[in-house]
Amino acid sequence: MSNTKIVFDGQKGIYSTTGIISLPANESLKVKEAEKILKKLGFELLGDLSCSQFAAVVIYCYVKPESNTWATIMKTITEGGESKFAGYEFFTNFANGASLTTTITKLAIEDFKAQKIFRRSHPNLSPQELYNRHQEHIQELVQKQGTAKTVESTIEAIAASIDDYLVRQNSNSIQTITSTIATYINAIGIVLNKEISIKAGKKE
Repeated sequence: MSNTKIVFDGQKGIYSTTGIISLPANESLKVKEAEKILKKLGFELLGDLSCSQFAAVVIYCYVKPESNTWATIMKTITEGGESKFAGYEFFTNFANGASLTTTITKLAIEDFKAQKIFRRSHPNLSPQELYNRHQEHIQELVQKQGTAKTVESTIEAIAASIDDYLVRQNSNSIQTITSTIATYINAIGIVLNKEISIKAGKKE
């Protein structure tokens, strides 16, 4: 991307933003539909985020002020410059260092308990339904993982949280170098080569 600004230099990559304050006018309908629902839920766009290690991925980052949850909408950029909707998710950090991600991505492995990583997958839910399930999963974890932390309303904080997640997950002994990209894809909810309908229970 042109005219980018570095917002976080992490262990797993350099994270940058173009500084947008609204979605591009030519953004895909699926991304716009997802954002519309997020705004109804009280989420605000913080901007776009990309990582040097995964240049084909763009993450639109959202915050619900004074809440315990961030949200992201993801897209991929093909070599030909085509933009493809890739998914959405919600994530929350806990007082003891644990994290919870609720995503529409299908996951081969959900939890990495030693690394305090908890993930829940609901592939066919709308953003509204996925948010509701995320809040339910938070309540399932608070007793053992401590209070869900209030999120910061900065894109820098989201970048740092993603990088911390990747560091912890890649410390798992069953992860290999060749699975790093797939690990990151699961971390941010990316679904490659598959179109997902935002409408609950419907696939194209």
